[in-house]
Amino acid sequence: TIKSNINYTVADGKDLGLEGEEIADENVNDMKPLIQVRLVNGGHPEIVWKRKSADGIDIYVDRGAGSFIFLATDTVPNYTDTFTLPAGAAVWKYRCIYRIDDAQVGQWSDTISVTVSGV
Repeated sequence: TIKSNINYTVADGKDLGLEGEEIADENVNDMKPLIQVRLVNGGHPEIVWKRKSADGIDIYVDRGAGSFIFLATDTVPNYTDTFTLPAGAAVWKYRCIYRIDDAQVGQWSDTISVTVSGV
């Protein structure tokens, strides 16, 4: 309402805290997910991530085979991997990439590792 008033000026808006610095859009080619992993729900890995300006994230996993396979597309942070835990200890690795408009964009996250073990 204030900004639509005929007497409104940008200087007045700055005084009232209604005007600020322009926020530059992030270049989608430079976007890189910062991910973490924590164990939840009996030892299942949870991938912790922030959406930023992306629609979601593609998550890939290596369960010790030496190659990454697609795990899931997640649109609501965070994601819990509910795959059956191994009987003994195993190291699972994860990496992610952002999605915008149904396409992968930006850079791959750093690979993170976690040791999992079933009961």
